[in-house]
Amino acid sequence: MEEPEDPCTFLDIVQDDNNQAKADLEKQKADKDRMAGREKTHKELGLECLPHLPFIQYNDETQHQIKSAIKHLDDLINGGLKMKTEHDDRVKILYECLIDQDALIKNLNERTISLLGSLRDTSTRIQEMYDDFLFHAHQSADVVSGHIQDQEHAGCPGACGAPTDL
Repeated sequence: MEEPEDPCTFLDIVQDDNNQAKADLEKQKADKDRMAGREKTHKELGLECLPHLPFIQYNDETQHQIKSAIKHLDDLINGGLKMKTEHDDRVKILYECLIDQDALIKNLNERTISLLGSLRDTSTRIQEMYDDFLFHAHQSADVVSGHIQDQEHAGCPGACGAPTDL
């Protein structure tokens, strides 16, 4: 007897497990956020109800220490925010400089390509001119050497061994 085929594949089971794990993480995060919100609310209410707490109400030193601690915490928070703002501003400046450098690099690349193209064209023209010069120089040398030989033959009859009495 054949076993009925399971409609769930291994991939489906893994995906279901991953989805369940994600849902559990999101639920834990939501629970932590709620607990943090409650603790914050309790702390705020506790600090606002200072006159109602008998120990703190009658102890000036404790009230002074709490106010001092609150002031230091506010200073730390404000200092952190100021440092974060300065950091963000510097990151923004660095990013703008990076964009400017990228534009400069692209511009330099374009100009380099243009210069290399011009240099290639110029070197091609120089090579063509040099080849033409060599061609004409060889032709001129051939013509001049031909004239010199003609003059030598015309200037000294019999010098080349040709019969002169005809």
